[in-house]
Formats: sequence, structure tokens, C-alpha cells
Amino acid sequence: MKKINYPTVKIKDYVFFQEGPGLRTYQWTKQGMKVITIGMVTKEGNIDISFTDKHISLDEFNSKYKHFAIEENDIVITTSGVSYGKISKIKKEHLPMMMNTSVIRFHSNSTELDHDYLYAYLRSSHFKNQIDGYALGSAQPNFGPSHINMMDMILPPMSIQKRISSIINSLDKQIEIKQKINETLGEMIMTLYKHWFVDFGPFQDGEFVNLDNHIIPKGWVIKKLSDVVNISTKSVNPSKLNDISLRHYSIPAFDSGMSPSIDLPEEIKSNKYLIEKDTILVSKLNPATPRIWTVFHKEEDNSLQVSSTEFIHYIPKDKKYFSWLNGYLRSFDFQSEFISYATGSTNSRQRVKPNVTKEFEIILPPEDVLEKFNKVVSTFYKLSGKNINTLSSLTATRDYLIPRLISGEIDIPEVVEKVREVISNEQPEPSV
Repeated sequence: MKKINYPTVKIKDYVFFQEGPGLRTYQWTKQGMKVITIGMVTKEGNIDISFTDKHISLDEFNSKYKHFAIEENDIVITTSGVSYGKISKIKKEHLPMMMNTSVIRFHSNSTELDHDYLYAYLRSSHFKNQIDGYALGSAQPNFGPSHINMMDMILPPMSIQKRISSIINSLDKQIEIKQKINETLGEMIMTLYKHWFVDFGPFQDGEFVNLDNHIIPKGWVIKKLSDVVNISTKSVNPSKLNDISLRHYSIPAFDSGMSPSIDLPEEIKSNKYLIEKDTILVSKLNPATPRIWTVFHKEEDNSLQVSSTEFIHYIPKDKKYFSWLNGYLRSFDFQSEFISYATGSTNSRQRVKPNVTKEFEIILPPEDVLEKFNKVVSTFYKLSGKNINTLSSLTATRDYLIPRLISGEIDIPEVVEKVREVISNEQPEPSV
């Protein structure tokens, strides 16, 4: 197909954009109008309203800042620091909320610009390359409205914009569905873990004993984490691999919706840890922000699975420990002890030494209890693992298509058919 050269226009001529005010510490209140912050904007189009408790009083908002009220469907982008360029779309459940400095909101203010196309465009390399050009030129990366005033946008005819929007929206919807299913599965697993191994619900009718100041069911034992897991540090140099794709579990990929990227060896610039068995990955970097992935190794895959060396690879010594270990590594007991061993001078670069965790004290149930728990939750873990792989493929497809659709490099009818096939090939989720 011959490339179609769509016209290029100035963003400022078609888009309303606004940065929030520079609020001061003395203005913060415990309730009132919630204020958006950089940390609330995730890397996969989501807003985490639990991330902050920053508000200003309603009286001050109504008297000074009403014009900074965020609206449903506004597109917000972070503009400062190492996390600049994160982009999300505001939903009704996020509101009410107001703008803040280091975040810019966008919406179409022209009948010639489809709002959903704008959301796709702002996620494209054409836009990202422009903000990188401004942000990377400063000691503290940032860009602002003055830079956006100088930026361009590719603007196809409205009929093409709507077709591009439809394609990307269909993939976004599938990605969101898979993410929500995995969130629900994770909550169900942890509810069961707590019921069995924290509250001892199924064992309340049995005898309990006091073991080292722990009141636990009779027959349970106190061990060290090293008794049930190995920590793997087997590494691989991607530059020495040929003709194979890598399913890459990285910190950015986790933050982008827990969807591992699919990369070619030449796209990865440093050594990685190799995943050769069913493994639970726990990030040792900045442990106050938990990042935990359950990865199922598949012998039949044509791709290797690798992770950032910022992840600790916990591999159960016996498969009977697998489901229990997944719950334990996500539990309050593990997480609080894990955080207590973090070292480093700043919150942004704190780490936990993997070998320290081998000495963590664990309460271990008998083998028959472990096997019963495995049977109860194994379906949940398998479904979650399948969804992670599907998320990876859907995200890679979307991110591949956005810049090529916007630049006119690929044929839209052909893409529509391919995307329809991808979505229709998704099997119905089993009942949980």
C-alpha cells in the first residue's frame, strides 16, 4: 500500500489544553476537592484515586479554582520528572477532581477533531517524540503549555479519524477487560489466602498450639523462607540471541498494566534474568510500591521469558508450595518485613537485598493443607497467567498500530479485519 500523507496542523488550533495551578503546602486539607497528582496517573490509561489524599477546601476551590475542574473524558498527561508523558483518560468515577501543576489536560475544541482520535494521537510516537525533544533538553525533564503551542499533530479527515478511533478503542476495551479480570482474580486469591493462612478459618474446630509465641493450628511448623524457595539469578545476554522474540517482564511493563512487552533481542540493551520455571517475581526496587508477577513457564513457547534484574525470582522447591507462596509474597506479613529491609538514600532508589529475605520466618501448614489450597486456587492462577500473555499481545498490537494508522502507513480495512480476528479469537473466560 502507498503511504497516505495526511495534513499536519498545530495542536493549539484544534485542542484545548491547560496545566493546573501551583498549589502550596499550606493549601492542602484532608477533605474537600481532590487534587490530581503525577502519581495518580498510571502508565496504562488509568487513574488511581487512592494514591493521594491531597485536597483543597471547597470554599477555596469555588472562589479561585473552578476553571481548573477536570471533566469526564478529559485526557491528562504528566509533564515533569522521570515519569513525564504518562497519559490517562478521566472517567466519571474519578470525579470530582481539579488540576494541579505538572499535569496537563486536553480535549478537542474543534468539530474537525474527534476526541478519541486525539487520545490515540497523544499516545503515538509522533507526539511522544516531540515532547521528548523538549523534556530531555533540561536537567529536570519537563514540558509545558508553551511547548505544546509549538507542537504539530497529524490530522486525517474526520471519517478516517473515526475509523482509527474505533480500531484502537476496540483493543483498549479488550485490554481493560483482561486487566479487570486479573484484578478480581488477585483479590479472590488473597481473600482465600487470608482466610486459610492468617485467620485459620477452615481449621477453627481443630486444636491450636503456642509455638514461639505464635498461636497456630497443631501440626503447623515455623520455618525460614529458604526452606521452601530458591532464588534464581540465571542471566542471559539478549545481544547474543538470534531469531527469537523475548517476553520481557520489566518495571515499566508492570507499571503499564502488568503486560510484559514482546521485544527483539537487539531492543534490549542489558543482561536479563532468565525465567525457566514457574516463578514469582518480586521487585526489590522501591518496595513501598509492590510489584509482584506470577509467571508460568511454557516449554512450547517460541519465545524466551526474561525479566529485569530488579526482580527477585522466587521459585518454589516443590510445586506443592506454589499457591501458598503466591499468597505469602503478596501478604501484609511479607510486605511489611520486606519494606523494613530497604536500603538507599532516597525513596526513588531504595532496594532490598534478595538473600536477606531467605531468613524471613514463615508459618508453614502441613502438606495436605498445601495440596488442598493448590486445588482451590490453581484455576485462578492459570487463568491469570493466560490473561497476562493475552494482555502482552493485545498491548503490542495496539502500540504497533497507533503510529502506523495515524501516519497513513497501513491499510485501514485490512487492519479492521485483522483486529476483528484477534478479538474474536479470544476464548470466553471460564466461570470463577
